[in-house]
This record gives sequence, structure tokens and C-alpha cells, in this order.
Amino acid sequence: MTGPANPKAEVPVLSVQDLEVVFPSTDGDVQAVRGVSWDIYEGEVLAIAGESGSGKSVSVMAALGLLPPSAQVSGSISYRGQDVTAMADKELEKLRGSAISMVFQDPMTSLNPVMAVGAQIAEGVRVHQRTKTAIARSKAVELLHLVGIPNASQRVDSYPHELSGGMRQRAMIAMAIANDPDLLIADEPTTALDVTIQAQVLDVLERAREAAGSALVVITHDLGVVARTAHRLLVMYAGRIAETGMADNVFERPAHPYTAGLLGAIPRLDATKGTRLMPIDGTPPSMLAPPPGCAFAPRCPRATEICSQETPELRPIGNQLTACHHAEDQYGEAEDV
Repeated sequence: MTGPANPKAEVPVLSVQDLEVVFPSTDGDVQAVRGVSWDIYEGEVLAIAGESGSGKSVSVMAALGLLPPSAQVSGSISYRGQDVTAMADKELEKLRGSAISMVFQDPMTSLNPVMAVGAQIAEGVRVHQRTKTAIARSKAVELLHLVGIPNASQRVDSYPHELSGGMRQRAMIAMAIANDPDLLIADEPTTALDVTIQAQVLDVLERAREAAGSALVVITHDLGVVARTAHRLLVMYAGRIAETGMADNVFERPAHPYTAGLLGAIPRLDATKGTRLMPIDGTPPSMLAPPPGCAFAPRCPRATEICSQETPELRPIGNQLTACHHAEDQYGEAEDV
């Protein structure tokens, strides 16, 4: 997907620098996020992709102050230059829902089952905009219509269980954009939806982003979602960034074997008949004791001795940044495909 060029010189909407997140447990410390940095600018769509447990959702939850009190968070998180980690609870509450909003993975557990969806949308409008009940309800109807829910003036009084999964997700998107946020975050927005509804929800998300003028972060394990929505792509593995760059460039020539593996495991319309998908062998490591060197080495077909000894740093390879000792080989092979 084409979109904004490389990040601009202006202050980012959200900046995460050297983020570390550790969860203490009875078995030891879980190192969920290890030295992650990323920025997002106005008008951009950033996709954060990776398998379950890669740290993609945790890194965003930390940025919004939504992790449990036991989580140990270090690093720098700033919203338009303001230090989020130094904000009081009241300041964070004002930030969330107005300047930054989130569409959670499962709308059925995120929506209040005993409140009509319209009332839940209107509540956010009243709290942040100090409007009258009638005005907030009218705004809720307008938003439900915007996200493509038919008969919005009637559906505004429907309860979550009366809506399909796709319609509940649309209602969540309507709630997220109710206050025209600067930044919209969607955490696995199409999980458990069939392919047709997935496409519709992604279209709604893009329309909603444009209507609110928001930047968008999409957290996903599905690179098909990335291809459809993202300007920039950040691939995470075992709490670190494996590769990042403009989405089109990374898709065309992945320089990290993990990125290439993720791409090889999804169906392609241009594949010849009989072409088999290539799953990545093995499983992600335990974050109680991440392996030394490159965490992907035990699953990597290119791994050599250096991979298990030295942690690779992000470095420029072609048009992206890649953390791999053998990135040149992978990048060169991608060119020949």
C-alpha cells in the first residue's frame, strides 16, 4: 500500500524508545519486550506483526499505561513530545479515549453486555466532550452509520449480543473514533472473523481513520492484513524488532529469515497450482530465559555459530533495517525470486 513517505522531521504522534517490559512471576522474570523503539507520525499506518508472544501487543499496552501494576516498564514513551510515563492517572485518562483510542481484539468482551452499543459510544462522547445526552446519542447514530451499520437509528439501541461479530467490531471502531483521536490503535481487529467480514472491517477501519484524521497502529499476526493496510511494517520476534521498513519494500525483498518465513506461510494469489505453504519449523522461545545471541537461531535455516553467540543489531539492509547476521544473503536471495 502506498502512503506517506519516510517519517517526517516533525514531532511524532507517539514515540517509543528503548522500551523494556518485564513481568515478574513465580517461575522468574518474563522479558516480554527488550529494547524496542518505534515512532508513528501523522497520517501514517504502522503495522506491528509477529507470532503470539512476540511482544507486539505488550509494547503498545505499555505506551498507553494499560499494563498491570506488577509490570516493570522502562524506556521513553512520549505523546507529541510529552512524557507519558510521567503523567498522573488523571492525565492518562484524558489522553486515552480522546487523543489516543484503541480497538481491542474481542469486541464481545470489550463491550458492556448490559448497555446498548449506542449508549456506550455516547458515554465516551459525553465524558470527553462534555455534551448533552441528546447530542451524544445523535453522534452515536452518526458514527454507527459511518462504520456501515445498517439502520443505525434503530441499531443504536441494540445490545452487543444482538449484533454479529463483524457488527460488534464496527461498533468498537465507532467508539474508538468518537472523539477524533490523533492516534488509533487496532489490536488484532479481524481475529475470528471470516475472510469476507475481515475485508469489510479493514475497509471500515481505513474510512474511520481518514474521517478522524488519525494515525493508525495495527497489531497483527496476519501479514495479509499488513499488505492491505500498512504504510510501514515492524516485525517483532521474542520481544525484539527483527525487521522494519516501508511495507512494500519488506514484502518485496525481506532481509530477515523470520520475515521471509512469515511471508512464505501465507497463501498467494499469484502462486502456481500445487504450491505448498512453508510453515516455520519449531516454536518461539520461552521469555523466562531467552536464548543467547539471535532468539530466532534455533528455527532459522541460515543460522551459523555466530547466531547463537552474538545478538544482531538493527542495521540498514537495502531499504529497511534488519537484525540478522546473514541479512545480505536473505536479501540477495529475495531479489532472485
